[in-house]
Amino acid sequence: MSVLVAFIREAQPGRVAEVRAALQEHATAATQVCAGIRTYQVLQGRAQSNLYVDLVEWETREAFEAARERLRATTTDIGHLFLRPARVRVFRPLDVLRLQAREATAVGVGLVRARPGLGDYYAALLRQRIQEQYPKRPGLLAVGIYQAEDAAEQFLVRTAWDSEQALLDYRAWVAREVFPATDHLVARRELLSLLARWHYRETPLTSPALV
Repeated sequence: MSVLVAFIREAQPGRVAEVRAALQEHATAATQVCAGIRTYQVLQGRAQSNLYVDLVEWETREAFEAARERLRATTTDIGHLFLRPARVRVFRPLDVLRLQAREATAVGVGLVRARPGLGDYYAALLRQRIQEQYPKRPGLLAVGIYQAEDAAEQFLVRTAWDSEQALLDYRAWVAREVFPATDHLVARRELLSLLARWHYRETPLTSPALV
C-alpha cells in the first residue's frame, strides 16, 4: 500500500531565496536517487510565507523506510535554514477523488485530530463528506483523505485547486461547515493554505490513484 509522508518546516526569516533553492534541489535529488517516489510536491504557506510543506507519496512504506536515512542526511545539509527540524508524519490513504487532470495552483492541507476513540468513526464520516460535499466545490481538482499510521485519530485532508481564489473560498467554507471550531468530535485542527511551488511526478497525471 502507498503512503503519504508530510514534512512540515518553518524557515528562518529573511532567507526566502536560499530556502526555495535548497528545497528545490533537495526535492530534485530525492526523486532522482530514491526509488519508490510517486510524487513529490513542495508547497509554501500563502499567508505564513516561511512555512513549507513537502508532500511525498511513496509506492510502499518499505520504499520510504529504505530511503529515510538518505533523506535525513540530505536534510541535515539544509537544516540551518529552518527554525527547527521538520515535523514528519506518515499517512495511509483512505479515499482519493480526482475530478480534473490538471496540475494545482494552490493546495489546502487540513490536519485534524479526532477525540480519543473516534478514529474509525471519524474516518467513515470523512469518507462520506468527501463523496457527497466536495465534488460540488468550484475549482476543485482533487481531494484525498489520509489517516496517520501511528495515530488512528490523526487525519490529513489534501485538496488541489485550479486557482488561489478557489482555495480561499474553500478555506472559509471548510472552517465554517466541515471542520468548525465548535465540532465536538475534533480535539485539534490546523488548516493550511499553501501555494504549489514545484511538483515532481513519475506517473501520468491522469493516474486515478494520486492527488
